[in-house]
Amino acid sequence: PIESDFELVTGNPSHMGAALRDMYLSTIVMKYTVSNNIVITGNGRTLAISAGQQSRILATQLACDKYLHWLRLQSGEVTDIISPLKSSLTNKIKIAGQLAISEPANCETNSLTLLASDGYIPFVDNIELAAVSGINMILEPNGAKRAADIEQKAKDNLMTLVRTPMRYFYH
Repeated sequence: PIESDFELVTGNPSHMGAALRDMYLSTIVMKYTVSNNIVITGNGRTLAISAGQQSRILATQLACDKYLHWLRLQSGEVTDIISPLKSSLTNKIKIAGQLAISEPANCETNSLTLLASDGYIPFVDNIELAAVSGINMILEPNGAKRAADIEQKAKDNLMTLVRTPMRYFYH
């Protein structure tokens, strides 16, 4: 993809430059991931991937759950407990995962978090789920029958919505 492949539909224009690296990264990950897939990226890192789900909402739910789990793992309480442990990396990861389950996720981040979909987002419930998970930017292909509904829900949740002609939805 090239920069002109990303079209701002609604939201903050300054997000386009700030999230360009994440949009590129997301499109590369989606290209090599089984559909239906959702990719969540932030600060040049892939934070969550869901792949091969039967519906877009299941893919969104799984990716958002993985993202929230990742946020919990980043909490100070979890890292403070596992850092001093004299244990193998595998064991530390296992302990951190168990601790993260009970830790509430802090969705308040100061950085852009992008949710990218390999196919168009068909219903607003995907946007609602992304919003409550702390996602503030959406990337989807053109072509949704309910595109106006998706745009409005993104506006209602103060999210930036970007569309692209590229579609990585394969079956």
